[in-house]
Amino acid sequence: MTTTQRAAARPHSRTRRAMLIAGYATDFGTLARGWNLILPGAFAKLIANGWQPELCLEHEGHPVGRWLRLFEDPRGLFVVGELDGSHRAQAAMAGVESGELPGLSLSRFIGSKARRDDGVNVCREVIHCREISIVTKPANPAALITEFCIGRA
Repeated sequence: MTTTQRAAARPHSRTRRAMLIAGYATDFGTLARGWNLILPGAFAKLIANGWQPELCLEHEGHPVGRWLRLFEDPRGLFVVGELDGSHRAQAAMAGVESGELPGLSLSRFIGSKARRDDGVNVCREVIHCREISIVTKPANPAALITEFCIGRA
């Protein structure tokens, strides 16, 4: 048997481990850090223009994957991402699986904001947001990973 034949005979020898996550990058009804509120429709133009934020870990380093789908629903900005096979991505997925990394977080963003009398910044339109990270503690407490799966692709 040749080397190629042996490799082909091994189960899953040519498959990779798929690591997918999904959840809310922001919740429209919840204050982030107690003073920022993003309104429904704030991401509409970005999404329509093909916005592709990076998928990072704790807002640091190189991306650990890519966002496959981003859309607004009545609750918030819902995202679906695929982690790459890097060691950081595998560590991130282990953290998601164990519950140590339950959240998602927007990077600092540029947006059209107005300050209410109570001091809350209300964002009607997000103009730029570089990345969305998997995090230990999201600024928006309702920005959580709701689903994940690990398997063979």
